[in-house]
Amino acid sequence: MPGLLKRAPSLTPVVNGVRLEFDAAPDVLRDIIDVIERERQCCRFLQFELTIPPGGKPFQLDVTGPEGTRDFLAEVATITTR
Repeated sequence: MPGLLKRAPSLTPVVNGVRLEFDAAPDVLRDIIDVIERERQCCRFLQFELTIPPGGKPFQLDVTGPEGTRDFLAEVATITTR
């Protein structure tokens, strides 16, 4: 997840999580799918919702979970920028 957070040009808080936006590129999509698969195994409390709009618009990935998930993700993001 940390590497994916670095690739997101936009990160917006949402209820119990964050929304990440990514450039609509094939390599980015593969990376998003790989991270979702890994995170599903280690952080089973996370929910992922991937939106792939038409017309080359940015991909959106909502990562949410139970109360405290946004704080957890903020801590992960802080660790990656140190």
